[in-house]
Amino acid sequence: MDVSFVIFDWDGTLSDSKTKIVACLRSTLAALEVPAGTDLELASVIGLSLDDVGRALIPAADEPMVKAFTVQYREQWFASGPPSTELFPGVVETLTTLRGRGLPLAVATGKNRAGLDRELGANEVAEHFVATRTADETRSKPHPQMLHELLDEVGVAAEQTVLVGDSHWDLQMANAAGVRAIAVSYGAQPIDRLLQYTPWAQIDTITELLGRI
Repeated sequence: MDVSFVIFDWDGTLSDSKTKIVACLRSTLAALEVPAGTDLELASVIGLSLDDVGRALIPAADEPMVKAFTVQYREQWFASGPPSTELFPGVVETLTTLRGRGLPLAVATGKNRAGLDRELGANEVAEHFVATRTADETRSKPHPQMLHELLDEVGVAAEQTVLVGDSHWDLQMANAAGVRAIAVSYGAQPIDRLLQYTPWAQIDTITELLGRI
């Protein structure tokens, strides 16, 4: 496979954050006295910007309610323990090996800039990425603008790029941008759902990526 650029989602792809995010969403909705769905339903919004998460989970929400949701979520996130999450096993090895092959790496995430920078620093992996894009800097997934900006910044064509992600938002974004997608089965959403969006490939551990590209 001719790949010149690899873009990763963060939560659920590199960072093992699903459990903490779902718990934080549930406590946020409880604080706002809004009914919450199942863990699977809560996990299905991981990858969106925080504003869009609020709109998805509270369909009747007006903008003040969306703002209240985002403020409450951030309070719950910091109240629930250390603000950063751990990487999946094999992530550092995989990033190091890909960099050693001369491949530029990037992150496209629904997190905000402060949140991503905090996690990159806490996990000591910032040096692996030549570019990153967060949802408060551009359009939220699944709009392809995030990928278009990364492609322009790095100077690589869409057809030479792969996006590795764990949500249908990632795959929709990749399809819209003309980028090949690799779906991971260990993240926030069931692999059966991801396969509906015809990814180029699927992997069950992050280290399997090394044999795919």
